[in-house]
This record gives sequence, structure tokens and C-alpha cells, in this order.
Amino acid sequence: MRQQLPVGVGPDDRMPPGSREPKGVPASGNQNNRNDITEKCLTP
Repeated sequence: MRQQLPVGVGPDDRMPPGSREPKGVPASGNQNNRNDITEKCLTP
């Protein structure tokens, strides 16, 4: 009964949930935000 699921491991808790949970959605938002900040910094 030790499936490292309740513990919240990184490799097993990042791949599966990334597809179903909204963890994958915020990841995209972070990348978009970074692009916006970079563009603004590059073109002040």
C-alpha cells in the first residue's frame, strides 16, 4: 500500500495530475507571463 501517491511525489504526482488537474494550466500561464515580462523588459 506504499504507492507514493498520498505522499505527493514529484515524478509521479507531476505527470499524471499535469494532464487532469489544473496544474498543467497554471504552468502555461507562467510561461505566458514570462514572455510578456521579457518582451516589456527588452522593449522598454
